[in-house]
Amino acid sequence: DVRDRIASHLDAALFDSVVAAELRRLGTSESFDRLIDLLSQFVSQVATYRWLAVTRHQPARAAVHTNNSCRDASVAQMRAVLGVADDVPVFLVEDDDAVSDLSGPAPIIEPIPFGEQVLGSFALAPCTEGHMHDQLLVKTIARELGAALRMASLVEESRLMATTDALTGLVNRRAFSDWALRELRRSERYQDPLSVILLDVDHFKHINDRFGHAAGDLVLGAVARLLLSGIRNCDVVARWGGEEFVLALPSTPLEGAHQVAERARRQLEQAGIQTQAGQIIPVTASFGVAQLDSQETLEQLIDRADRAMYVAKSSGRNRVECAPVVAVSAA
Repeated sequence: DVRDRIASHLDAALFDSVVAAELRRLGTSESFDRLIDLLSQFVSQVATYRWLAVTRHQPARAAVHTNNSCRDASVAQMRAVLGVADDVPVFLVEDDDAVSDLSGPAPIIEPIPFGEQVLGSFALAPCTEGHMHDQLLVKTIARELGAALRMASLVEESRLMATTDALTGLVNRRAFSDWALRELRRSERYQDPLSVILLDVDHFKHINDRFGHAAGDLVLGAVARLLLSGIRNCDVVARWGGEEFVLALPSTPLEGAHQVAERARRQLEQAGIQTQAGQIIPVTASFGVAQLDSQETLEQLIDRADRAMYVAKSSGRNRVECAPVVAVSAA
C-alpha cells in the first residue's frame, strides 16, 4: 500500500512537471489566437473533452476548442458558465479532437493567475465524472498559463500601438499603406475594382482657434467613429494625417465609392459635434474619390484622390469630387 501511494505521488509529480514544461513552451506565442491553437493541440493529446475554453479579462477575449458539429452550443455553454458577455469576441478552434457529444458533467474551471493578478479563466468540459486526472490537468494548466497569456497580450499590445493612431483608434498611415499594397496586388490580379476616398475636415484650424485643441481632438474622434459606422468588414479607414482620413473600399467601383462618400458627407453635415461644455460644433468635410487604374501605384491612386479632394475644397467645400478614370500606360 505504501509503495502504491509513493508510485501514485511520483506519477502525479511527473505528470505535473511534463504538463508545466509543455505550457511554458507556449510563451513564444505571439498572439492570443496562436496561443489557444497550440494549447488545444497539446491538451487534446492528454485528455478527452467536449470543449475547452480560455478567457482573458484585459482586453476581453475568449476562445473555445470544440467539435465543429456543435460549435454554437459549445460557445453558448462557455458564455454561460464563465459569464462571458455576448459582445466579447470568441476565437474558435474547430476539429474532431473534441468529442461531438455535449452531454456530460459540469466543466472544471480554474482562474489563471499571474503574480497577484488574475488574467482570466481556463475551463475544460470533461466527458466523464470525477476523473482526478482531469482535475489535476486543469489546475496545472491554469497555474502555468498565466505567463504565456501575459506574453501574448504584451506582443499584441505592442503591435497595436505600432499600427494604431492613438487619438482616433483608427489604423495609422503606415499600417494602412501596408494593407493597401496587398489589396492593390489582389485587385490587379483578379481584375477586381478598388476605390479610395480621401477626406479633409473643413476649416479645422478655425475649429481649434474658436473652441480649443481639446474640441479639435473631439471632432477628429467623432469623425473617425462616423466613418467606421458606415463601412463593411472588408473596408479599411485610417487617419492619413492631421485632419485627413482615408478609406479603402475593395470590390467597389467609382460610382459605389462616390455613394459611400456622399452618405458620409451628409451624415457628418447633419451630426454636429457637442463639446463637454455643451457647445455644438458644426463639422463638414471635403471628399475626393478615385478608382484604381490599370498598373497604377498606391501613391498614384492616393494622389488622384487628393487632387479630387482639392477640387472639392476649391469649389466651396462640403462636397464630393471624383477623379476621372484614366488608365496609366505601362512603363
